[in-house]
Amino acid sequence: MNNFFALVLVFLCISLSVGLDYYLITIAPLRYRLLGLAIIILAILNIVSTIDLKKFNSTVNKNDTSLKLLTTGPFKFSRNPLYLGFLCILFGVGFLLGSFVGFTGVLLFFLVSNFWLIPQEERRLNKLFGPTYNNYKQKVRRWL
Repeated sequence: MNNFFALVLVFLCISLSVGLDYYLITIAPLRYRLLGLAIIILAILNIVSTIDLKKFNSTVNKNDTSLKLLTTGPFKFSRNPLYLGFLCILFGVGFLLGSFVGFTGVLLFFLVSNFWLIPQEERRLNKLFGPTYNNYKQKVRRWL
C-alpha cells in the first residue's frame, strides 16, 4: 500500500507542480529542459531496477512478507531506491517546467515519504529482519 500511495503522491505532486507552473509561466533554456528529461529517464531506470525484488523472492508490497532483505543492486547505495527514483522524477519535472514553483512537488513528496512512508516501512523491516536490517541500516543511507 505504501508504494501505491507513493505512486499516487508522485502524480499528485506532478499535477501540483504543473498546475502552479501554469499560472507562473516561465520558460527555461533548452539545456535545463534536457537536463530534466535526462533526470527523469535515469530515475525511471532506477525504478525499473527495483523489479529485481521479484527475482530475488522479495517484494515492494508492504502487505507481503519479504523473504529476503535485498542489499545488492540499487539497494547497495540507497535503502529506498524506489522513493529516490520517484523523487528524481519530480526533480526532472521541476527542471522541465523551468521554474522554482515546479519544484513544489519535490518538497511535498520528500516530506511525506521521509517522515511518514519510509519510517513505516523501516519499522516493518525491523520486525521482519531484526539485527540484519539494523546492520544494513548502519551501512546504507536512507536516500543516498
